[in-house]
Amino acid sequence: MTEDPRRLLPTISLIMAMLLWASSFVALKLAFRGYHPMQVIFSRMFIASLCFVVFIPGFRKINWRRHDLKYFLLMAICEPCLYFLFEAKALELTSASQAGMITAMLPLLVALLAWGWLKEQIGRQALIGFSLAIIGACWLSLASETSSNAPNPLLGNFFEFLAMVCAAGYTVSLKHLTSNYPP
Repeated sequence: MTEDPRRLLPTISLIMAMLLWASSFVALKLAFRGYHPMQVIFSRMFIASLCFVVFIPGFRKINWRRHDLKYFLLMAICEPCLYFLFEAKALELTSASQAGMITAMLPLLVALLAWGWLKEQIGRQALIGFSLAIIGACWLSLASETSSNAPNPLLGNFFEFLAMVCAAGYTVSLKHLTSNYPP
């Protein structure tokens, strides 16, 4: 490979990951039409678990620390457990596009949680941006209209927000653990 295509690989990979993640809301909404949401979430988690079977031998080489167990438990409770329960309920009640907009609040929640827990700093410009994001999400939720795809968008957006709180808890727990464990 020449130098230019190698430099493009991270960008292309990021774009593909974003497209895959963004399409998951639409795919879940479609799957929920034919299957119960818990069947869809269970199947999704089961397939993901099967993908991780190949990594089990590598886990045996890790030097586990007993006091980190609470962070691993917090990660497991936040995501996949509560995160997917809240997201499934949210997508039953709101549109995929509105859920996607609420998902955009994840960086804000991670930054706020990292500020409170990990003592990371937040700049004034970030706080202004966060305020605009909160106002926009509230406005979106309050102005949303009921439809066949969104029977209770306000409640659905609230459940999506709770899913994002769980994702933020997972992310900050993961950040805390990265100083002692390999990826």
